[in-house]
Amino acid sequence: MSSAAEARELMRQGRLAEAERLYQRVLVSEPNDIEALNMVAIGELRNRRPSAALSLLDRAVQLAPQDPLTRHNLGLARDAAGDTAGAVDAWRSGVELRADFFVARLHLGS
Repeated sequence: MSSAAEARELMRQGRLAEAERLYQRVLVSEPNDIEALNMVAIGELRNRRPSAALSLLDRAVQLAPQDPLTRHNLGLARDAAGDTAGAVDAWRSGVELRADFFVARLHLGS
């Protein structure tokens, strides 16, 4: 099983801190892994570090501009950092990429 697959399984089991550590190790060997960038960023948000999350997610968006989940997570980070307009822009771009992206629509109030 790959490290990313192991981390996904830990997430499924609710073992978030362990999963985050494993995703961080994935980033050491694969710094452009979109899943790991997103999941470590979510951990940073959970730990109230939106600027660290923004850094990771900005990189993820550069690497995968067509990924709606990354755009959604970027919206969460911008919102946590107090940038409501930036958050709305990120969520809108996620919906533009995938019209049925329900979670992003919820954040937009659609």
